[in-house]
Amino acid sequence: NGLPAGTTYTVVEADYLADGYVAVSTDPTGVIVTGETKTAAFINNKVEGELTITKTVSGNAGDLEKKFDFTVTFQGADGSYPYTGVGVPDGMITSGDTIALAHGQSITISKLPMDATYTVTEADYSYEGYVVEKVGDVGTIVADEPQTATFTNTKNVGSLTITKTVPGKTSDKTKKFEFTITFIGAPGVYSYVGTGVPNGTISSGGTVLLADGQNISINGLPTGATYTVTEANYYGDGYSAGSTGATGEIVTGQTQIASFINIFVEGELTLPKPHTG
Repeated sequence: NGLPAGTTYTVVEADYLADGYVAVSTDPTGVIVTGETKTAAFINNKVEGELTITKTVSGNAGDLEKKFDFTVTFQGADGSYPYTGVGVPDGMITSGDTIALAHGQSITISKLPMDATYTVTEADYSYEGYVVEKVGDVGTIVADEPQTATFTNTKNVGSLTITKTVPGKTSDKTKKFEFTITFIGAPGVYSYVGTGVPNGTISSGGTVLLADGQNISINGLPTGATYTVTEANYYGDGYSAGSTGATGEIVTGQTQIASFINIFVEGELTLPKPHTG
């Protein structure tokens, strides 16, 4: 009160954009008029948005209980922000932090400043046979328009059975034949169930010994992986080899069969006795 007529004024608000506030003002400058009250009006809108990260696991071998690690990185959002969890506890997160989510779980990060950018990166689980599809993993925070980063990890598997047959009455039914198994697209270690041999594990380049009537079934091989089964050469021992399905591709929910037959090759020599006189 009591300002002289003709006085000019300017009202300047400090900058609170870093706190997420955008200022709108009306008549922040003016001239005092006799008998009138001038009004400088300021409105500060809290401009913030949300980011939701969701996890889905699918496939005939997807582990619905398995936790997958996510790293969240922000640019333009330097603080610590609250999140609400679905299937996980609520908490706080800052740029560079990691959160673990299983199938059906998610977090929603709130109070993120407008125009901040984000990147959500999932750890690599391809060595376990998971293929990831992601949508919205990189983006910009928009006021009153929630952003969503969706991750789906699919694990489909099949199996491979290797069988050994040694026919013939004179064949050695106990003789062990060595097989080398090579995979492309299956970098892990896989368990197998043996018939006539102990159960075990094998990886690409591994070997197994099988005699007549024995076999192994390698389980959990990722869909689309290719395989080659190679038998050592036993021709010097008198065995000829034949095979079917020695190379192929793993198919979801199916068992590929690589069958090997070794025949003991032998002959007879007849010496007739001549009769004279």
